[in-house]
Amino acid sequence: MANDLFEYDSEANVLRFLTPNAAPLLFHWLTRGKHGDHLDPLLTLNGELAHLLQQLPTGLAARVPRVADGIEFGRDYLTALANSIAAYGGELGWWSKDRDARAAFIRDVVAAPHTFSRAEVEFILDAVDSEVFRARKMARDAGAD
Repeated sequence: MANDLFEYDSEANVLRFLTPNAAPLLFHWLTRGKHGDHLDPLLTLNGELAHLLQQLPTGLAARVPRVADGIEFGRDYLTALANSIAAYGGELGWWSKDRDARAAFIRDVVAAPHTFSRAEVEFILDAVDSEVFRARKMARDAGAD
């Protein structure tokens, strides 16, 4: 069934853009879902979505705040990303990655389609470690009773 923006072909498993406005709208929906008010780990930590956002027409990136404007993300936002990574670390294979691979995951998957600064990536890496330290301490403290 087609509407005025998209057509989904279930046999071919293909979404076709029917108007010039369709790709920017999809890009906006996905980016807002990934980096909006509520961080959904299913979107934020999803490599396939990151790849799709990077593959959509490059001109779309200029329409999304922060992709090209150099504004820093706030500490609360970066900490929330780190908490998601820590919570899903086992599923992400986080614990078997070295620091460089973890940084690459943050840059290539978590940030997409945005670009995090080196300081932002380091902040997230350190915040994940801090979250894990707090969880371990809490588990030790709970076991001490």
